[in-house]
Amino acid sequence: MMNGLQTLSYWQNYFKHPSPTQLGLLNSIMSVGGIVSLPIFPYVADYLGRRVGIIIGCIICVVGVVLQTIGANISMFIAARYVTRYLS
Repeated sequence: MMNGLQTLSYWQNYFKHPSPTQLGLLNSIMSVGGIVSLPIFPYVADYLGRRVGIIIGCIICVVGVVLQTIGANISMFIAARYVTRYLS
């Protein structure tokens, strides 16, 4: 989906034609978020329970979606994609 989105001229103009390295980071940051969260959240599930872990994950995902929606520049959009993937 991100590759298709990057072909739109409106998207390119809005984010001021990001560099190839920024585009690469934009596509790979969701995997980084998943890898970073992997050693943390089994402990959350063990100590707080699955239900609380899922609630925390849902809240973080909603925060990430809101950040993606209001993303004013490419850095904010990349950070929002990282937060969105952190627990999903």
